[in-house]
Amino acid sequence: MIVSREVKKGDGAMVKIGDRFKDKETGKIYVVKMVDKKEVLLQGEDGLGRRLTSVESLKRTCENLEDIKP
Repeated sequence: MIVSREVKKGDGAMVKIGDRFKDKETGKIYVVKMVDKKEVLLQGEDGLGRRLTSVESLKRTCENLEDIKP
């Protein structure tokens, strides 16, 4: 498995290791630990992991905390 530092999301933006995302349903915060074209591995603040099947899936289920403006 190739571990990339960044992969483009469908809208052209990049997903990088260390990016923080908030789950739209649960409100839990996750950090990207690994990303490639076929899967994204996240680690929650509680230490539990989550695996998504694509960067597009990440975009649908979570919002990038850097994109959220107060």
